[in-house]
Amino acid sequence: MPKISVILPVYNAEKYIEEAVKSILNQSFHDFEFIIINDGSTDNSLLLLQQLAKEDRRIMLITRENKGLIATLNEAISLAKAEYIARMDADDIALPLRLEKQFNYLTQHPDVAVLGTGYRFMSEAGEVGQKRRTLTSYEDLKASLFFGNPIAHPSVMINYKLLGSKLKYLDEYKTIEDFELWCRIAKEHKIENLKEVLLHYRLLPSSISGQNIEKQILSAAKVLTQQPLLEGKKNTIKLLQTTYCYSINSANYIQLLLACFKLNWINLFNPKINKLNLFKRSLFALLAASKKNLRT
Repeated sequence: MPKISVILPVYNAEKYIEEAVKSILNQSFHDFEFIIINDGSTDNSLLLLQQLAKEDRRIMLITRENKGLIATLNEAISLAKAEYIARMDADDIALPLRLEKQFNYLTQHPDVAVLGTGYRFMSEAGEVGQKRRTLTSYEDLKASLFFGNPIAHPSVMINYKLLGSKLKYLDEYKTIEDFELWCRIAKEHKIENLKEVLLHYRLLPSSISGQNIEKQILSAAKVLTQQPLLEGKKNTIKLLQTTYCYSINSANYIQLLLACFKLNWINLFNPKINKLNLFKRSLFALLAASKKNLRT
């Protein structure tokens, strides 16, 4: 039985798929299965994948009609044989030590359910940018969920042994399926990041994460109201919409200031979240908004 199952959904990724797949095949850690599902691609992705599968027996290639990302991820999870599942995207590059570093950390910290990594954004042409600021601790990440998604989805390795049937993406949260999953898991288990950059994350104009921004913000706010510390609280949807979208939406600075104040006040006497971490995230949100206002 392999120690890691790497899952990779593919849809029309002919331009980058070979580089992405080879970045996994060339890892320093070798004991893994590589589950690749071709989700009804209409370009040459399948031909490239078939050739790669001939060259490496660790690849399990499945091809079928298009069902969408969430269905494809859940199908890949259902096929996984290992105790740890690593995500990968068809246009990103995993650095050579990624699987080794994550596997070692998770085996040494069996209470951690989700482990992301540091990453750098990468352009269509492969130009790598500066390192992104990465929060690492469980308490920091829990607080950070109120201000955005603190974990890069294609960087994660998940403790399948710990989560079991809880590891499932939900159809109703299309475009923020990863964010909803982190919020749900963080209620009961630790989520963390390694600080080290182990992934180059390609940004494309057609990226789904750049589409339907308002819908994403509303969905994220609804997810957050289901967190134990906010369940039953009134008027939290609008508050969370303001705090969550500060980095991707030109929110009014005064509205953001008030929202951060209210969010901290709601949680002032709640033992389930670290107040210092939440306060720090509020300051970061306000600082980012200040810089944005100065630039404009």
